[in-house]
Amino acid sequence: MTEYLCLAFRFLSPLFHGRKDGGVREWPPSPLRVMQALVAAAARTEGRSFATAAFEWLERQPPPWVFAPSATAAAGYRLSVPNNAMDLVAQAWVRGGDGKPGEQRAMKTVRPMRLMGSEVVRFAWVLDRDPVARAHAERLCALAESVVALGWGLDLVVGSGLVLPAAAIEAIREHRWVPGEEAAGGLRVPIPGTTAALERRHRAWLVRTSLEDEPYRPPPALTVFRMIRYIAAEDDSPRATTALRLMDPSGDGMRAFDCERWTSVVAGMMRHVASSAAEACGWPDREVAAIALGHGDSRGAGGHVPASSKRLAYLPLPTIEGRPGGGAHVGQVRRVLVTSFGDGAVVPWAAGALVGRTLTSEGEWRPVAVLAPCVSSDPVVGRYIGRYDTWATVTPIVLPGYEDRGGLRKKLAKTKDSATQKRLLLRLEARTEQLVRKALEQAGVAHELATRADIEWSGICFWAGGGRASDFRVPSHLDGYSRLHVRLRWRDEDGNPIQRTGPLCAGSGRFYGIGLFAGFS
Repeated sequence: MTEYLCLAFRFLSPLFHGRKDGGVREWPPSPLRVMQALVAAAARTEGRSFATAAFEWLERQPPPWVFAPSATAAAGYRLSVPNNAMDLVAQAWVRGGDGKPGEQRAMKTVRPMRLMGSEVVRFAWVLDRDPVARAHAERLCALAESVVALGWGLDLVVGSGLVLPAAAIEAIREHRWVPGEEAAGGLRVPIPGTTAALERRHRAWLVRTSLEDEPYRPPPALTVFRMIRYIAAEDDSPRATTALRLMDPSGDGMRAFDCERWTSVVAGMMRHVASSAAEACGWPDREVAAIALGHGDSRGAGGHVPASSKRLAYLPLPTIEGRPGGGAHVGQVRRVLVTSFGDGAVVPWAAGALVGRTLTSEGEWRPVAVLAPCVSSDPVVGRYIGRYDTWATVTPIVLPGYEDRGGLRKKLAKTKDSATQKRLLLRLEARTEQLVRKALEQAGVAHELATRADIEWSGICFWAGGGRASDFRVPSHLDGYSRLHVRLRWRDEDGNPIQRTGPLCAGSGRFYGIGLFAGFS
């Protein structure tokens, strides 16, 4: 049975003052805050030479789930705080004057978050069935009881910790926040090396000033961490999108591309024209590579930061048309949707920067289409960004892994025993389903939604006129992975259908428009 390390913190006041980078209000509290609070508790209760093995274990774990009540921005208030101007007081004393430290004050505006309902925040890490991991978890549970603040010093808490079974975690009723992809503006999460970095920063703080060496030496900022975008399990906020039409360069209406052969090619041409536009706008080379082209970058805070944190996705949209006899039919690609699975802040830039630019074919560099604006009420675009409870792929998902590990299909072909065949088929189906749900989570779908969704798959498209999964051209590095058409229906925790907002593109080809879903009705 799966177990979890669960650390809970009850706020003594319904206000939380913590801030993210840039002074932005933070909610829920970041996992790094929890680790810093635990380290401080260990130093206070066990002395400066406290053992760090449990923290080094914690920093190697995947980001935790966070269970937190909803919170809203509270009305701000003002505080009188010291102005750090004792040099003026000292100068007055030297002159024989009456310097008054208590008068050196400044007013500071504080804008906290107000917790609604429960005042308990819980963090849950999956716990390996390993005696060493269990020992580390028990020590962290004990330290949680010594934590006094989480956030600012006035965010007082009462902490506790338990090792709980999966059923107890599932029964927690607070809003569940699940870790998504790395993204600027996310929550700070510890990584290997964070504990050592905290120790270095503390040592630097202790010697920041001394009587022997007058210059002030500020401690270095903590940089060894990741930024993870946390998603509320039921979050349905629409992604930023920019829709563009593909026009014929000769001025003869819209340009159409065959869906099976040209989807990934059109996406590649979009990448090229976006990178050219970004360069023309003065983007640094690093941002052009990471955001427009999707190349990796290893120079981020705390280690490797994947390009997907802000990376643009280019989704060619096959036309979905009604037929006189009823039903919907998938046609050719005449539009492109620009979006992001991470930050999304750059997406609106595409609306102005890409309009009027020309797509050119690779190698020949001849113009094949001109990008034009697309109205938000376009019914074809609406199929991809609207709200539906059932969605189906128009381009197949590329599975993010091998479903046939262990050569199950070869074993299936060699055996004639029906019981063995059934067992092998069940294993193959279970692995395929696992990979489909993994692809949904990688695309930003919350774990609970991906787990509850009804899923079916096939090599044949669920839409009339759609191509077979095997017929779709994909980038060469994805050739070895299976492709499947998928239809899914979203379910709530009671099993009832619920509507979700698009766009949805999943699988290893999602940045190229491979694995694109449309609302199915």
